[in-house]
Amino acid sequence: MTTLRVFWIGWVVHFKIVSRSPFAIGVGATWPIVNASLAYFMYRAGGEPKTLLYASLGSAVAGIWSMAAIDASGAIQRQRFWGTLELLIAAPVRFAFVLLPMTIAIASVGVYCLGTTLVWGRLVYGIPLPLHDPLAFALAVPTTIVSVPGSSQ
Repeated sequence: MTTLRVFWIGWVVHFKIVSRSPFAIGVGATWPIVNASLAYFMYRAGGEPKTLLYASLGSAVAGIWSMAAIDASGAIQRQRFWGTLELLIAAPVRFAFVLLPMTIAIASVGVYCLGTTLVWGRLVYGIPLPLHDPLAFALAVPTTIVSVPGSSQ
């Protein structure tokens, strides 16, 4: 098996597992709302819409990071509970290549946090999202997601 194929299949499987987890969905739906509301009330005194947008995006990244930090800590424990940890360790690829797609899939579910934060900020607080370069924004989101698991270790 090629490394890229191991990564892709691992990411798809773990993304499906985590995206169907009630805990992950609950965290992805509630924490961004709390973070965005707190950021709004803290930065509202500044009165500048750009400041509120930065606070909102910061809340989204915090949601992605918290998703990765909390759910990734239980990922190995879940594998052990399901009886698949032994199979993952005995896989014909390095164990790091088994763990990497798992952590990136968990951070990918953090996209729910990004969407929740931006929608909440727009609908409830009227925070604009002016995308001057939508392509750059679309490229920045996966780059942020891939960088989060490395920073939380």
